[in-house]
Amino acid sequence: MKNGDTIATVIAFLFVLPWVARLIASAKATWRALTEGQTRNEIKRYEKSEVH
Repeated sequence: MKNGDTIATVIAFLFVLPWVARLIASAKATWRALTEGQTRNEIKRYEKSEVH
């Protein structure tokens, strides 16, 4: 591998890195929203069953 290829690979990686970080942050936020939504639904079901 030539030195120019290595430099090009590093530069490309530095351009892609912020997008990877955004993808991870978005996935974590989506997962958190889904799990919190499920927890809220379970609490509502529990409260409804407790009232009756």
